[in-house]
Amino acid sequence: MILSNEQIEMLISMPKKVTKAPRKLPLDEFGHSRNDFELQSTDKVNHFRVFMRQNLDFQENFSIGLNLLGTDGSDTPLLRCNGPYGAHIELSASLPPHFTYHIHIATADSLENGTQPEIHAEETSAYGTFDDALAFFLNRCRIENAAVVFPNIAALIAGQKGLF
Repeated sequence: MILSNEQIEMLISMPKKVTKAPRKLPLDEFGHSRNDFELQSTDKVNHFRVFMRQNLDFQENFSIGLNLLGTDGSDTPLLRCNGPYGAHIELSASLPPHFTYHIHIATADSLENGTQPEIHAEETSAYGTFDDALAFFLNRCRIENAAVVFPNIAALIAGQKGLF
């Protein structure tokens, strides 16, 4: 799916609601805790999948991502919030290779070129734990019923409102 940078940002920031909640207990497999849930834009036009992964031994190693689900069955990554780990594909002088908390946002160029949509990464100080990152993600993606679905971090969600 080819999208402009403006369309990508619009999809990330449009209001959404959880339509299929995450499991009460995440699955543990291959050394990671994993959970998923589904969203629908409040205008009921777009559908999304969210994935949450966290390493069981290294809690700072996590990923929370938003994928657009296409009517053709496509699953396009739009946004990912990650903890600090490993090397980065896009090495540059301005970004150390994934040794800091970082955010991946798809770009029109990456989608058009067929490279990983989330190849670009930006360092962030917006979060420092999985729960902080989840609250940041839920606010960034404007998930309206997030505090109801994630009552254990409702205070974090409320505390980060207004960042966007």
